Amino acid sequence: MSNIFKFCIENFSHVFPILASGALGIVIMVERWVALTRSYPLASLDGFFDRLRVLIMRDQINDAIALCERYRGKPAARIVREGLMRAHQPESLIESGLEIAASEASQRIQSRTAFLACSARSWVLSSRLRPSAPPTPNSAPHYWRKGFQLQ
Repeated sequence: MSNIFKFCIENFSHVFPILASGALGIVIMVERWVALTRSYPLASLDGFFDRLRVLIMRDQINDAIALCERYRGKPAARIVREGLMRAHQPESLIESGLEIAASEASQRIQSRTAFLACSARSWVLSSRLRPSAPPTPNSAPHYWRKGFQLQ
């Protein structure tokens, strides 16, 4: 275990981008977890849709839209709201509006996940930019030494 720490200290310029990318990845993963488990879901999805169903069956579309407005930050409520706002239009326009709203909600949910791939690539690139000496028989890991011959 002390060899790992010694290697990290001696080769900090190689290790730092990996550690920084890992820390950034962990921060993004925690933020996305909080968003997916705390921010986006409705507390009672069935209750929300039951209330919507009652309002729509009573032909109270404006009240149903107002109910969706109360949950403006929730993707499900936003998509339903877009459909209700187009309720008086032809079916093809309603479908197009719902597809647009679902696409926007999907993009919002997937935001910042591309940074994870970018950070993973950055440490690979940064470690390749720094020159390093080729391995010698004594510096190579033990699993490389078997059959290792200098020519």
